[in-house]
Amino acid sequence: MAIKILIFYAITVMLIISCNTKMNANPNPDTGKNPVQEQKQGTLPRYKEGEVLVRFREGIPRTRIEEILNRLALTILYSYAIPNLYLVQAPRDETVETILEKLQTYPEVLYSEPNPIISIQPKVK
Repeated sequence: MAIKILIFYAITVMLIISCNTKMNANPNPDTGKNPVQEQKQGTLPRYKEGEVLVRFREGIPRTRIEEILNRLALTILYSYAIPNLYLVQAPRDETVETILEKLQTYPEVLYSEPNPIISIQPKVK
């Protein structure tokens, strides 16, 4: 019985420690900053040209999301399992920066960011 209690406490402590671990999303290994931080500083990380990740606030109807995307001539490339998160394609004549600025004018948009290019191996120079 004492062993079961000891195991229970050990598992509980490990779960508590793992829940307190700070998550740090660093998709850009060159700078160590996430795309949103870099976007605010005026420099964008390496990203797929013409593609933007956009997440809409909870409770926004799909029809309203489609209306906003259509107004900006954005095409949905992928709908993620995360609620209201989409990968969208911008028209050829629009820059990613312009699309990000336009999306942020809508209160329905929770956030938008460039679609970062993430590589497993560093580039060989």
